[in-house]
Amino acid sequence: MKRIGMMIAIGVLMILVTACSAGEQKEKSKDQEVLEASIELPEQVEDHKVQFETVVTVGKKPVTDAEVTLNVWKKSGDGEKKVIKAIHQDDGRYVAETDMHEEGIYVVQAMVNADNKEIMPKKQWIYGAISEEEHHQLMQEHDQSGHSESGGHQH
Repeated sequence: MKRIGMMIAIGVLMILVTACSAGEQKEKSKDQEVLEASIELPEQVEDHKVQFETVVTVGKKPVTDAEVTLNVWKKSGDGEKKVIKAIHQDDGRYVAETDMHEEGIYVVQAMVNADNKEIMPKKQWIYGAISEEEHHQLMQEHDQSGHSESGGHQH
């Protein structure tokens, strides 16, 4: 009788240990899913109004409760950095709007917080016409990196 009680106790312990480790696996796999954000740069601008979109996903699922802020500054360092709060539209798509008045090369960086994770992707963006010096600088960067992360816009 004592032996049967001992076997039942061991069986219950094994079930509990298995259930606990299965729960830990689910948490680990959720933590291992990667938070991603893709900045979509505008192709056209009307009346100096610019709309930047950031698509946020974990795995392939859209994130609808992220905090997304865009920082936009002129690459040359001239002028102020614009900080723009993005608003969730649908399916993990966040939109931030601002006015642009000065042509040049800009850096657009998304600050994305979701599920206790933070990422900060950035891209370069050309607004209007750029000088030959700026064009030369972009070409050198492109040659050094082997790819371009610049977006474009035609006035």
